Amino acid sequence: LNTPSNEACKLYDAALRQYVGWYDDKLAFNGLGSTLDQMLNADNEFVLGHCLKYGIEMIGNSMCLSSDVYKHNVESLVQLAKLKRSNLTDLELMHINGIRNLIDGEVVKATDCWERILVDYPNDMMAARFAHDTYFY
Repeated sequence: LNTPSNEACKLYDAALRQYVGWYDDKLAFNGLGSTLDQMLNADNEFVLGHCLKYGIEMIGNSMCLSSDVYKHNVESLVQLAKLKRSNLTDLELMHINGIRNLIDGEVVKATDCWERILVDYPNDMMAARFAHDTYFY
């Protein structure tokens, strides 16, 4: 994970576990939403953390992508990616592409991004779950 924050990494793992497991860990983390917020508070420049949060929010809200909040968040992610471009991995860039396609209403293209990730990174659980969820739509 491309973040200097050990706390952000742990919270990313905890959020992903809750998302994949379909549960809120209210006892340890006060639920998925709180875990995502804590993760980004630990490192607000954590690109994969932003991808996880925005993907969960957009997919979880039945693809209500017209919201200005989502558009603003994704625009902020794209700006962050431009600032950090030289330090980003191919994996991070592919996830950003998936999120950008999702906000543009290009669900098939977003799903294709996550499928391409899984070819090179078959253990990427975020890509697997996002692909799974977008198949539904």
